Amino acid sequence: MRIARRFIALFVFSFACHVAPSQQALGISTTSQKTTDSSSPSSVSNSVDVPISRQTSPQLPEPGQAGSPFPTETFWRHLSLELGGGYSPVLDRGSGYYGPGYSASLGAVYRLNRRWSLLGEAQILGQHGNLSHPTYALNGQLNGYHVASYVLGFHLEPAYTIRPRAATSPFVIGGAGFDHLGIHEYCPSSLGAIVELCDSATQDPFQTDVASVNTLGLDFGAGIRHLLYDSRTTELFIEGRYHIVLSGSSEVGRVAFLPIDVGIRW
Repeated sequence: MRIARRFIALFVFSFACHVAPSQQALGISTTSQKTTDSSSPSSVSNSVDVPISRQTSPQLPEPGQAGSPFPTETFWRHLSLELGGGYSPVLDRGSGYYGPGYSASLGAVYRLNRRWSLLGEAQILGQHGNLSHPTYALNGQLNGYHVASYVLGFHLEPAYTIRPRAATSPFVIGGAGFDHLGIHEYCPSSLGAIVELCDSATQDPFQTDVASVNTLGLDFGAGIRHLLYDSRTTELFIEGRYHIVLSGSSEVGRVAFLPIDVGIRW
């Protein structure tokens, strides 16, 4: 009987020792699961504070854009240079001195805004002379033959761009300024004995500015410009301007030209 009791007690003790570690492991696993569940994203409160250094600050406009506290709009950003040239036919010869020729110009452009700009320009019109236009002194002696003339002008020209946001746009231009007219004449040696009648004290056959006139000049016209880059500061252009020189009361008479130029502004 005692042996049976001892056997039962030994069996119960062995069973208890076997079950206890399993209960402890199960408890650890349950606790771990609860810890994992409590740290899941769904349980994180939306009110968690984000460090100040990681908060997103409002984006300021880039320098030069509207609202930027660091504008870069300066005088020089509005200024461009111009270089151009072309052909200059004559529309009004005046007293007959001027023929067709070439034109060349150099200037500076100040852009007031997208549409309006102001051009300061120096232009020279090198015109061929009229070989059939000999000049004579009051006593009838031959002074020479007119072979070349020029107009040197300094003008101020407002310009208006019709489609300022387009890459290619027409524009209109016009202005006024100072014009200097010069006349060249030549005493041709092929005239033989008549060459002695040429009015040249130095016997130099080429006389410069035998006539010289300073007066007011006006011009107006239109053209097309094409922007080369998105920066909108470099462009090619072609234009024609009616140029009238108010020299009607002088010996040159009133003359008018229509220079057609191509060029670049940058």
